[in-house]
This record gives sequence, structure tokens and C-alpha cells, in this order.
Amino acid sequence: MERLGIGRPSTYASILENITSRSYVIEGKKGFLSPAPIGEKIRDALVSRFDFAELAYTKGLEDQLDEIAEGRAVYEDVVRGAWNALDGGLSKLDTLTITPAHPCPECGKALTRRKGQHGFFWSCTGWPDCKVTLPDEKGQPGKKKAPAPPTGIMCPSCGKELARRQGTSKPKMKGMKPRPYDFYSCTGFPKCEAKFQTGADGKPVFENQTKQAAE
Repeated sequence: MERLGIGRPSTYASILENITSRSYVIEGKKGFLSPAPIGEKIRDALVSRFDFAELAYTKGLEDQLDEIAEGRAVYEDVVRGAWNALDGGLSKLDTLTITPAHPCPECGKALTRRKGQHGFFWSCTGWPDCKVTLPDEKGQPGKKKAPAPPTGIMCPSCGKELARRQGTSKPKMKGMKPRPYDFYSCTGFPKCEAKFQTGADGKPVFENQTKQAAE
């Protein structure tokens, strides 16, 4: 960005944060960023259609900001020109159709990549009407996991069946190792958020059992 004259030292961090948090890019090995499919779709939709999405326009505007700081350009004139370009470009959005890079398998709306407690995953932008979630596989939506097999064990909080969750969580930070997990949770989630550790016998450990063991 510095070589192309785009952005400023004070904005570099926020630019990277925006494109990363919105899943426009994927972080690979050694921190290198590569464009994600959704980022490529957005670029193709904007570039050549909107002047403000072109590198030349952005660099030109940066140069005008320098001229304002040096007293060689009038602030109002620069802002007015930028506003007119933005307003003219936005008026074209009514006729622009963008096909989702990753459509939801149930409703067809776009899927978006999010970061959760156990790593990245994909969810439907139609939430809360559509509650589809998919695992993340190297920056792409993976296949929906099969439902947990029935356990026949009822939740002491709400009476619904408990499901045993087993797997390996993805590292939250670089350098951390994957951690295995094994617990029971209520199938009534999100209305019931009950969770229980798995005992040595493979069954859930309820609170009253924990108290008895302590006594």
C-alpha cells in the first residue's frame, strides 16, 4: 500500500483489520494474506464500475489530501469532488446484482465466515430466520456435520436429550496446539445452555454426582 501511495501509516492497521474481519482475505502460513472468493467477487463487482474503487482514484485523492496539508488545495473543493464521485457510484448499486460466492444450502443467501470459541466457522447472513452453520475448511465452507447420535440421557435442566460432543478444537492463537474436547450439551440449545463434563465411564457428570464424590 505504501509503494502504491494508498492509505496512510495511521490507517494501515484499520484497513487490514477490516478486510480480515469481513473474510475478504485469508491468512496463510507466516501471516501472508491471500484473497478469499468473496473478496474476489466484491473486487470484480466494484472495479471498473466505480471510480472510487480504482487504485488511481485512491492515490489521486491521497495526493489531494497532501495538497490540502501544504495549502495548495481547498478542503471544500476536494471533499465536494470526492462526494460527487461517491454519490454517482452509489447510484449504480440499484442495478448491480452480485451472486453470493458461497450461497447458503438452505435459503440461498450468502454465507459469511466468522470466528467463534473453537475457531472459524460459516453462518448464513439470513440469521435469525436461517440458522445454518457450517465448519470452516481452509477458508471455505465445509460440509455440515452429521447430528450427534442419540444418547438416551435426558437433560436435568429442561428434560430434552443430551448429546455427546467429541472432537478437537482449533488453536485460538498461533503457536497453540489443538485441544481435544469431550462433553455433553443439551439439544435444546440455545434455549437451554446446560453442559456437563464426561466422566470416566463415558457418561455425563451431573452436579449432584460431583457433590457426592467430594463428600
